[in-house]
Amino acid sequence: NNRLSVLEGVCEKFGVLMSAFRGEVELTVTSAAPLDAKVLKQLETAISKSQYVGQGKKLKVVPKVNPDIRGGLIVEIGDRTIDLSVSSKMAKMNKLLTDTL
Repeated sequence: NNRLSVLEGVCEKFGVLMSAFRGEVELTVTSAAPLDAKVLKQLETAISKSQYVGQGKKLKVVPKVNPDIRGGLIVEIGDRTIDLSVSSKMAKMNKLLTDTL
């Protein structure tokens, strides 16, 4: 019925529903260069002890690489985002400079 193009979106949403059913919380870590397993494990350990992960839930770490952030990390967990990237700091400084002029 000409609906093959929506199959990818349906599969993605089904994966989200299944991970919610299993009690998994997705932790997306975006960096400018690929991170090694040791750093990812340290992030997972630190965040699993935080208030952002509910009691009895598991973290599912999804590493991403985006060279546009130039350095630092962007950590997304649930609906929260922690932006520690160099590009966002540069944007804030540029905005301060242009606002004062």
